[in-house]
Amino acid sequence: MIKFHDYWLQRNYADGILTWKLNLTPEQIKSIDINSIYEYSIEAVTSLLPDLGDNPAICFSGGIDSQVMLECFLRAGVDVTIVIMRFSSGLNDRDIKTAVEYCERRQLNYRFLDLNVTNFLERELPSFSDRYDVSSPQFATHFKMFEILKDSGFSSAIAAGNPVSKSLKKWYLPTKEASDWIKFSDDIQWNIIGDFLLHNWRFSLLLGCLYEESGEMPSGFQAIRDKVYKFKTISYRSADFDIIPQETKFTGFEQVKEYYHKSTGDGWSFEKRFRFPLQIKNGSTEKIVLDASDDQLSALESLYDRCANLRNLV
Repeated sequence: MIKFHDYWLQRNYADGILTWKLNLTPEQIKSIDINSIYEYSIEAVTSLLPDLGDNPAICFSGGIDSQVMLECFLRAGVDVTIVIMRFSSGLNDRDIKTAVEYCERRQLNYRFLDLNVTNFLERELPSFSDRYDVSSPQFATHFKMFEILKDSGFSSAIAAGNPVSKSLKKWYLPTKEASDWIKFSDDIQWNIIGDFLLHNWRFSLLLGCLYEESGEMPSGFQAIRDKVYKFKTISYRSADFDIIPQETKFTGFEQVKEYYHKSTGDGWSFEKRFRFPLQIKNGSTEKIVLDASDDQLSALESLYDRCANLRNLV
């Protein structure tokens, strides 16, 4: 099952080091037309179609990345089922609110997939993560959703993920945790595209070149996350995506973490109980390496420079 169009990326994880091999020639990178982001957004969908089957599910979180993904499918005129994961006890209501608002504003049909998230985390997560070598409780929960979708008769599932991005002279690609879907898809023998925004190299590289924060980053995790979210929102809008930004970036698990904080009195309860044990057992990203030649990197820098007039920097 093809995870990245034209096999343009190849993933290898060992001993805490995640290596992404770039399988594009400098000529391919140079061939990207910086004025064709709209056409590439449609190509990102059409290049997927042979692998989606006749009943694909769009996993829609309501975040700006998933809004961009869904708009690509709307532009391409491809009929899909929009699925919104809904946690028990309203533990992801913040995300659902934006997802529903987006769909209703565009008069799109959607369906909920209900999941008792605390039951999954407390009773199923250890065996589930061991079986599939998953290192993140959040992504394990998403994979449980994929498993349910498969059992419900869907032919494939697509989630947004992130495009390549350049920030402060460094190119960024997903962590081990964020790319565990690749192995999971192979393990269950069902087609999952967990990084739609990374699937097609023309679309992903060009979209990523529209984004860079300027100036020094603030101190504090939340302040950094807010600033990155602000610049990503600007870059998506500069590419003519009609997105509904939230007041800040939500991961979908803020309310879950608050639940365990309130029930234990420990603000680190979620991490201690679920995240840290998985990272110890199944590994975590200590270093990400982009395996690319000097000529490939030069072509990437040239593409980034060519996009200078398209970027809106604050």
